[in-house]
Amino acid sequence: MFQRISLKLLLNAALLIPLLYLFSDATFWQMVGTSVGLSVLGYAAVDQWVLRRSGNVVATVTDAGLTALYLLLVSRYVGWSMSAWGIVITSLVIGALEYMYHVILIRWDKRSNAFSYRDIQ
Repeated sequence: MFQRISLKLLLNAALLIPLLYLFSDATFWQMVGTSVGLSVLGYAAVDQWVLRRSGNVVATVTDAGLTALYLLLVSRYVGWSMSAWGIVITSLVIGALEYMYHVILIRWDKRSNAFSYRDIQ
């Protein structure tokens, strides 16, 4: 589990922090906190629950929607000047990243026989 959440934290930070720098006026620590919060929430809600029950496509769409909603709420609460287009573009990029991340998770699970995705189809 530590390997999975660590990879998610690293991948999300690698893309989300530059995107937030580009599209918002967030401070560095606000960007880091937003990245960590989104990663933990997404891992707990989507990667552990939705991915195993519904598959990669549904989990990817859910992750992109969660990213959009999370960024909308955080940007409004903190007072960032993040446009709707900035939120949409960031959500789509994170959604594409999450698709690839889910492929890695599925391969790890199949390799270790931890969970069979064929059981749900």
